Amino acid sequence: MNRLYQYNATNQVDPSLDIHYASILQAQCPLRGDVNIVQALDPITPFSFDNNYYKNLLLGKGLLASDEALYTDPQTKNIVKLFATNQERFFTSFTSAMVKLGNVGVKTGTQGNIRRNCAVFNS
Repeated sequence: MNRLYQYNATNQVDPSLDIHYASILQAQCPLRGDVNIVQALDPITPFSFDNNYYKNLLLGKGLLASDEALYTDPQTKNIVKLFATNQERFFTSFTSAMVKLGNVGVKTGTQGNIRRNCAVFNS
């Protein structure tokens, strides 16, 4: 919502958002509307596993500020461009990341701690 309304002193809408996409979001998420409205991170192919998420970032259609930051940050911009233009490379990288994540291991018993509040350690 903060990207759509009163973004800063100069811009009502986040200038990194595509103006047409921002208009669609404003229509679906009115300023004083339901705060529980859910939007797809990929408005083009929301039910497909593909690289359109990255293509959308190139077009200013990143839903969250953190999404848009992937394209505007010099450290990740080229990765976004690569994944947007090469779906197979995205699939290969995603597969590799999932395998690495799967090898991290699950803590069990007294080895881990399930947080009651994700932002802080349990006391």
